[in-house]
Amino acid sequence: MNPIHGHAETPSHHGHHEQSSHVEHAAATTAKSWQLDVKTSQPLVKGEQTELRIHLRDEEGRSITSAELARMHEEKLHLLVVDETLSDYHHLHPVEASHGNFAVNFAPRAGGRYLVFADVTDRATETQRYLRAEVQVSGPRPSPDHIVKHESVVEGYRFVLSVPHGISVASGGHAVVQVSDSNGKPVRNLEPLMGAFAHGVGFSSDLAAVLHVHPHGPEPQLKAERAGPEIGFHLNPDRRGFHRLYVQVHIDGRDLFAPFGVEVEP
Repeated sequence: MNPIHGHAETPSHHGHHEQSSHVEHAAATTAKSWQLDVKTSQPLVKGEQTELRIHLRDEEGRSITSAELARMHEEKLHLLVVDETLSDYHHLHPVEASHGNFAVNFAPRAGGRYLVFADVTDRATETQRYLRAEVQVSGPRPSPDHIVKHESVVEGYRFVLSVPHGISVASGGHAVVQVSDSNGKPVRNLEPLMGAFAHGVGFSSDLAAVLHVHPHGPEPQLKAERAGPEIGFHLNPDRRGFHRLYVQVHIDGRDLFAPFGVEVEP
């Protein structure tokens, strides 16, 4: 087994500041926080699939099972994984293989350090928590690209982001994404995805804050429902500076991740 450094994090509903120090998994408990442990059966290598083994612990170091987690957007555990340059992002859903032991396959597309954020909600208290760990991947590390970018093309689909009044720590910001196909035609067949028509996940450039938001408006109740071409989000970042924002949608049975770069004002 390959132990990975882990962090415990305090509850948050939107952005989150990292609060604790680096700890080894052998002593991965924190007095007032839940803890995320990540291990692998073999070293992680760029382009190769490896199983991540996930273990959650409470304030007393006790294992947390899926029965103690609330189901949020169809899943008990959302794993948000991004490399340190913010260029490779994955949204994964580990499943409980045995009591308190979760697992999921992961194929990194870059080398270097990856941040692993577990988005979980305590069923007993309805408290949402972001827990953090780190993994190391062998292979070339991309160059950081912290450039403001409001347009993205993914598999022929064009995503355009607008923030009419900007984004700030003081008041947040309203973001709208327009989706069109390769012919410029508005896309109106966004499919339900984890109980929503899109998921927005953002990371600060210092790797210490994460956002996980869902679109405005009613959520789909039936798998046959469709939406588009416009998706609206409200962002509440808790720190200024550059953020990478990924908007995930489901079209024709495929997950598409559109990356953007936004600047958050004070």
